[in-house]
Amino acid sequence: MLGLGGMLVHGARTATQISSRSMRTAIEAQQLNRLAALAYDSLDAQAGCETVSTPPLPHARCIAITNVGGGIGAKQVRLIISPNNTAVQPDTTYLTRSKGQTANPLGT
Repeated sequence: MLGLGGMLVHGARTATQISSRSMRTAIEAQQLNRLAALAYDSLDAQAGCETVSTPPLPHARCIAITNVGGGIGAKQVRLIISPNNTAVQPDTTYLTRSKGQTANPLGT
C-alpha cells in the first residue's frame, strides 16, 4: 500500500509538471504571435517585465528588444516565460523582426 501511495504522489507531480510546461508553451506561442503582429516601429514600447498571478499559469513574462547591429533595419525580440512553479524551468525564445521594404504599387 505504501509503495502504491508513493507512485500515486509521483504520478500526480509529473502530471502537474507536464501540464505546466504545456501551458507555458501555449502562453509563449500566444505572446510570440502578438509580438509578430505588431508594427515594427512599435516594438520598442514592448520591452519590460510583467507578473501574471492568475490561473492557469502564474508566471513572469519578460520582453527585451534589441536592434541588430549595423543598422540593417532588424530587431531581435527575446521573450522569457518564468513560471512561479519552480518545478517548471523558464523558457527563452527569440524572434527576429525586420522592417522590410515599402511596397510601391507603381513599380518606380
